[in-house]
Amino acid sequence: MYLLMNYEVTNALKEKDYINETFSEYKTALIAAKAINDKTDATQAEVDEVYDELIEAKAKAVKIEYYSLYVQSTYPLKQDDYVGGYEAYKQAVDAGKALLSSDTLNAETAKGAYEAIKTAKSNLVKPDGNIPTITKRINGIQLKNIVMKKC
Repeated sequence: MYLLMNYEVTNALKEKDYINETFSEYKTALIAAKAINDKTDATQAEVDEVYDELIEAKAKAVKIEYYSLYVQSTYPLKQDDYVGGYEAYKQAVDAGKALLSSDTLNAETAKGAYEAIKTAKSNLVKPDGNIPTITKRINGIQLKNIVMKKC
């Protein structure tokens, strides 16, 4: 495990290539891994622990090229703001979020997931706030939402 950690520390990710918000946990884990890597009397348990934390944090780091997908899938719209189409939108968002931590993430799959979210987003239906009313004035009194019957 020591050799694996040494490799990870030596071949660390470059911060400029990743979304800041996703890189901070990796950066913290990398600092801890470097400290253990440089420690001459590190125990196997210490090495295993920091290595596992580093690999877990590395998996969460998202490349800057996937920023659009990251934003759309990390900060979805609120369901309460829509009266239709939210289930399809949520499925597209969830698929995008899953893809970000998947081995199949690449420029093509990210673009497809982003487009799916955009399409689902464009199909969302917002309540318009307008309630149709029928008004009628009888003997100087205005009545709303009445049903007119033919006598």
